[in-house]
Amino acid sequence: MTAGEKGRAAQRDREHAALIRIRDELHEMDWLPAMISRYEAQDDPESRFVWAVDKMLPKIVLRIEGRPGERLRSMGVDADCIREFRVREEAEFGKRVSDFPEIIKLRGDLHALLSQGDEMIV
Repeated sequence: MTAGEKGRAAQRDREHAALIRIRDELHEMDWLPAMISRYEAQDDPESRFVWAVDKMLPKIVLRIEGRPGERLRSMGVDADCIREFRVREEAEFGKRVSDFPEIIKLRGDLHALLSQGDEMIV
């Protein structure tokens, strides 16, 4: 298992623990874990759209803040990591949001805005 796979597995574990905590501590808001589960299932267009927008927000923030390459390097992200991320993200987008060409275009536009010369930014 690669470091990236380990990181994604750890993230899934944290998200699952958070869902259980939300369910247990906010039991008077029973709709909330149901909505989170619906989002995670990705069975309907709305949840897939929300997923895609969620994936675009970090790119938008990087663009607004400026110096995205510098920011990512300060977090230990290098060009190889970015390439690997983009390949994984492309596969996920192909599976989840093919019915939203606007989101696919937004992703491409953001990648173009975040590219600096030969440097690829998330």
